[in-house]
Amino acid sequence: MDVKADPKHLSKLLDVTKGVRQVPVIVDGGTITVGFGGT
Repeated sequence: MDVKADPKHLSKLLDVTKGVRQVPVIVDGGTITVGFGGT
């Protein structure tokens, strides 16, 4: 989903990242990768 194009998805992004406002966020099954460094 594109949070910039559709801001209503921001709350879901913040749920997944536990409040971290950083992109990209990649969700692959149970694995969540935040940012380019993969934290």
